[in-house]
Amino acid sequence: MSTYATILATHFLELPLARQMEVAVALGLDAPDPLASAPTIFHEIVEHVKSLGKVDALWTEVESRHPAGRVDPNPYAQDKAAADSAA
Repeated sequence: MSTYATILATHFLELPLARQMEVAVALGLDAPDPLASAPTIFHEIVEHVKSLGKVDALWTEVESRHPAGRVDPNPYAQDKAAADSAA
């Protein structure tokens, strides 16, 4: 797991449940089952954003809600820009 992926996962899991739900809804998912574990919710969100090619949006949503979060630079935005230019 890359350093950025570790930061993203750790920051998501440190968020209160209400903030985790906000992230899910902001990314276009129905609010996850509040009885689901945080790792399960995170996995569902990751699979969703990967299928849409929007991991950069997940970074922004999580980092903007985490007290120690840093939205910029977004390491996934660079990946997206490189993928877009290759297309």
